[in-house]
Order: sequence, then structure tokens, then C-alpha cells
Amino acid sequence: MRTKLPASALIVVIAALLATALVGVTYLPQQRERESLASQLSAARESLREYGAVSLEERLAAAEAKLSAEQAYFADRLSGAATLNSLLQLAQESQVTVVDIKTQSARDEAIGNHTYSALSVHLQVAGSLPQVQAFVNRLQDGALKAVAIDEISIVGIGESPAASLDLSVWARR
Repeated sequence: MRTKLPASALIVVIAALLATALVGVTYLPQQRERESLASQLSAARESLREYGAVSLEERLAAAEAKLSAEQAYFADRLSGAATLNSLLQLAQESQVTVVDIKTQSARDEAIGNHTYSALSVHLQVAGSLPQVQAFVNRLQDGALKAVAIDEISIVGIGESPAASLDLSVWARR
């Protein structure tokens, strides 16, 4: 036999189901957010422990070492003749032929609290593709101090490739 539930009991059951669903819908995202924040807090505490473990003297020594390394990256002074000799030597080592080389007067540029001198060089080299590539790679890898390749174009890839490069060589004043 079936027993009939009174209407009020049915309403209470439906209300309880809705309340449970509402709690589930609001609780689960908050639980995920809580876990995420707890993980971030744990990582931040670990970083703070590491940061606090280093003394001011050690941090100063590390900063001075980094500054010295950065300063060593730049030449002490900018010399057109020395730069050209270095480029010619690099070309010889890479077995490329220097077809043309031109320089423009050094220009000064203030960046932050420092002044830098930049020498602009236009260089054309010829050789096999691997030789030209080796020359460009050595320039990019720091064969000369503080060199930026501003523009490069390579023509005649089949027979005898030639590269035309515009470089800026920097020195800190």
C-alpha cells in the first residue's frame, strides 16, 4: 500500500534538496579557491624564508658582482680602429671576405644614469653560406663586446652568398 505524504512534508523535502544543492554550488568553488590561496601562501612563505636568510652584506656583494659583470660587458672606450681590426680578425677567423666596411662617427646616448657611445658600422662580407652564418653567429655570441646587429640582409644564397650588416658597437663612458 502506498502512503500519501502530506503536502507540507513534500515542501520540506524539496526545500532541503534545494538548500543542499545551493550549499554544494557555493561551497565547492570556495573550497578550490581556498586550496589555491593556501598553495600561493605556502610558496610566498618559502620565498620569504629564503629571502630573509640572506644577509644584507651577502645581497650587497651579489649586487656588486652583478654590476661588475655588466660593466665588463662594455668596452672601456670606443676606438674605431680597434673595432675595425676586431671585425677584420673575426672575418678572417670565419673565413669570409670583407667586401666593404664603413663607419660613422661615434654618437653619445644617455640611458638612465649612464652615457654610452655607439659606433655605427656598415659591413659587407662574402663567403659560403656556412662561413657567413658562422661569422654572424660569432658576432651574436659576443666575439666583440657589446655589439648589436641592427640590420642584416643576405643575398645570393646559391652560388656565393654575401651578407650586408649594420652594426652598433657600444662602450660605456
